[in-house]
Amino acid sequence: MNELKFISERISYSESEKKFVMAIIPYRNTLYMYLLFFWLLAWTVAGIYIMLQSVYMPDKKYKIFSFIYFFFWIYFEWMAVRVFHWRKWGKEVLVAEKGRLMYEKRIFFKVKKVYLDLNLIGECKVIPLDEKKWSDFFTTSYWHIGKERMEISAGPKKILFGYQLSNDEALKASKMINRRINSEHKKSPESRA
Repeated sequence: MNELKFISERISYSESEKKFVMAIIPYRNTLYMYLLFFWLLAWTVAGIYIMLQSVYMPDKKYKIFSFIYFFFWIYFEWMAVRVFHWRKWGKEVLVAEKGRLMYEKRIFFKVKKVYLDLNLIGECKVIPLDEKKWSDFFTTSYWHIGKERMEISAGPKKILFGYQLSNDEALKASKMINRRINSEHKKSPESRA
């Protein structure tokens, strides 16, 4: 395997004649990680305190409020834990070897893998991001895992990856991936025209 090369701080790759590996890590900022951790800690303590206090509330209205609050609290607790874990330990990996492409996403000590046949793969496309749209702008926030920026499809299967990549990072990474896919197509006797 050749030396590790970098497209950006977040995207590294290594390639040889037989194998191509690209790793994408989440954007990490030490100050923001501390803020996220302390917000998560405060949210957890506040939620537990309110739930414990709801046991002693005699009024039915307060118990209904606590019940509704619990679902609101658990939703945001889950979202914050998920984002914290993604920022701290998350990773996306693409591996092209032996005629197939493997995509791996690591989050919550869980590894999701998807395999595609390199001969069936079309080109890697950049998913446009319109920062004027509220939903797209919101997904660029540090407090959110974000939106995938690239797509590779092979027949009915599709891989979306590259969470919160900038336009420049997504374009450079897709060019690198497309170059590798094209070289694999040229090597394979079963490849498309």
